[in-house]
Amino acid sequence: MKQETILLVCNTAWGIANFRANLIQHWVAQGKRVVAIAPKDAVTEAKLADLGAEFEPLALDNRGSNPLRELVVIWRLRQLYRHYRPRLVVHYTIKPVIYGSWAAWLAGVLSLAVVTGQGFAFLNKGLKAWLARNLYRVSLRFAKGIWFLNQDDYRLFTQTGLAPTAKSAILPGEGVDTERFAPQANPHADGRLRLLLVARLLFDKGIAEYAEAGRLLKERHQQRPDKLPVIELQLLGPFYAQNPQAISPEQIAHWQSEGWLHYLGETADVTSYVAGCDALVLPSYAEGLPRTVLEAMSMAKPVIATDVVGCRDLVVHEVTGLLCEARNAHSLADAIERFSHLSLAQRQQMGESGRSSVLAHFADAQVVATYDAFLLTLD
Repeated sequence: MKQETILLVCNTAWGIANFRANLIQHWVAQGKRVVAIAPKDAVTEAKLADLGAEFEPLALDNRGSNPLRELVVIWRLRQLYRHYRPRLVVHYTIKPVIYGSWAAWLAGVLSLAVVTGQGFAFLNKGLKAWLARNLYRVSLRFAKGIWFLNQDDYRLFTQTGLAPTAKSAILPGEGVDTERFAPQANPHADGRLRLLLVARLLFDKGIAEYAEAGRLLKERHQQRPDKLPVIELQLLGPFYAQNPQAISPEQIAHWQSEGWLHYLGETADVTSYVAGCDALVLPSYAEGLPRTVLEAMSMAKPVIATDVVGCRDLVVHEVTGLLCEARNAHSLADAIERFSHLSLAQRQQMGESGRSSVLAHFADAQVVATYDAFLLTLD
């Protein structure tokens, strides 16, 4: 009997290894052959191998718009799909979803499109964004199934005709290992409030507003030291130069030199950093269903986030955290200041409510079961 093969295609190998690790391990344990297809980086191939997956490099430029090079990507994917003849190809993020859905159709294999957020095509205006939206409209018709991570994205795509409603569904996030991301004791007891933003270093994650909020809070503390504690805004995540929204190392260094935030670098394991913060912050402009928020909630941490697509699907204002306006540093600073005035018991209650929500709706087992149920429909 031929071994069943599943291909996972994403714009970063890191995204496959970090966000779909449990899915890979689940399928490998079932005896399936799992192959990750993504741009090559320095460390991820070894991590994928540890998970039991094979790796195929893909020369995909996330900022590129040269038509010939883009066609080469589609042709490369078609070749890979014809070579592996998988039972299913799962595409994540905009270019793999658009190009991969076409390539799968050309190769005669079934594909699943997972739209992980609105991203560039909806957060920006201009010819490129318009073209991306219309490429979605065409390519998604070739997919066997189309999954969204929140109600807003589902409605946006189906009501505007970008995705056929009959093929569309909502996936409850991408799963969280609730045992790995379990509550831990906060090691700090010095009265300083530590907040943490975990994200790729992109402007549309709200990092500029986060830095500006740090400046505002520093001023407020200097004016009212008896009313506002010292607040340390920490930032953790990788630079991502290929993205049009990339923030430069020089800009991060400037914000850090001004004392407005503390850049912690990047890591393959965020658990100790999350354990050491009092709340997670995500001032993003839009999300699919943010993994960092789910992981923090699983660890019983309150979350301060913007009231935008994806974030408001997880953060219930004044229950599991606080919501503020997007692209508004003053609103973010106000939310952080309000959080600083909450008692320890109130913060703990927020964290416990978040943990309960993750256990009820977003645990790994539920997400893996959704994928397996979809595979059964292909029989």
